Amino acid sequence: MLGVLFKTSSVETTDRKQYIVEVDTQNTYSTQKVHLSIHDVGSCGMDHSNADDIKGQGTLEIVGLDPLQVVVEPCFLEGDITRQIVELPDGRVLYLRSLGRFSLMK
Repeated sequence: MLGVLFKTSSVETTDRKQYIVEVDTQNTYSTQKVHLSIHDVGSCGMDHSNADDIKGQGTLEIVGLDPLQVVVEPCFLEGDITRQIVELPDGRVLYLRSLGRFSLMK
């Protein structure tokens, strides 16, 4: 019998949350408010021998753009639920900080 070496979890969509872009590697969206929905949180390989990090997946909404499918980094900020790191399809990386539940007004 062959063992399965890839993640086969069900979709784990989180609520749509508002963040502010703390850092944009290309300085385009810095300080902009965005919305992120995480569909798969991914996992870190640190706890498993010979396992690689499994990237998460999500949808990022930026005002004026169509929603973007992004890669969610599961390991760099593990345990810090107020921050996320996402990679956009063009390769840029955004460091996001949660605005919390009281920042829904525009």
